[in-house]
Amino acid sequence: MLPEVLDTGLFACAMPLAASVLLFGIYSVIRTESALERSARAAFVSDQSATADAQ
Repeated sequence: MLPEVLDTGLFACAMPLAASVLLFGIYSVIRTESALERSARAAFVSDQSATADAQ
């Protein structure tokens, strides 16, 4: 009986932690991707303005 109670308790503690880690991983990927997109867009805009100045 005690091993089942311990297993259930560990499972009950581990699952929310695992879900939190998974959600944080997804959030980190989305945040990094949008930051890369923002920096790429800024580089493109500055390149376009540099090209326009050169002409």
